[in-house]
Amino acid sequence: PVQGSNRLYNGFGSLLAACVAIGAASFNYLFGASIAYIGNTSIGIAGYLIGLIVGLAPVYLASGMICFRHGVDPVDAAKSSMGTRGSSLLLALILITTLGWSFVLIAMTGQAAGRLQQILFNPGGEIDNGFVATVSVLMLALVWTLLRKGPAMIALLTRYTSPAILI
Repeated sequence: PVQGSNRLYNGFGSLLAACVAIGAASFNYLFGASIAYIGNTSIGIAGYLIGLIVGLAPVYLASGMICFRHGVDPVDAAKSSMGTRGSSLLLALILITTLGWSFVLIAMTGQAAGRLQQILFNPGGEIDNGFVATVSVLMLALVWTLLRKGPAMIALLTRYTSPAILI
């Protein structure tokens, strides 16, 4: 277990705030432009809150409370109920989910940059797929560069990007 003084987040509230901000970023990034077709802003905010409460809150509270209290990883906490092989399955699912979401967000960033490039420099034309691929590869390199410094860099970035995302 990690001692309390060595943890990245000093309290469960700061950890929960980081998780909520990351969830908000994902939902806003994926569905932000589609909200205008569904309804007004209040419907979008209500949908986000319902999705957060129903989808994310039970997961964060179930794994986050025990893991934060005892200073263990969710995979280690799952060993008591799932065994060693079951926790390995959980680890594989976490890695697959994380990689999948990362690639989806990187692809959407590339597509958004391509759409912006089309609107600014080629109105009425096609989206340049080479530009989309270049932006996606650059985003992948940027993410790799930032994340190779480990969890401390994620905590630092979350501290600054969370308020901006929520606004």
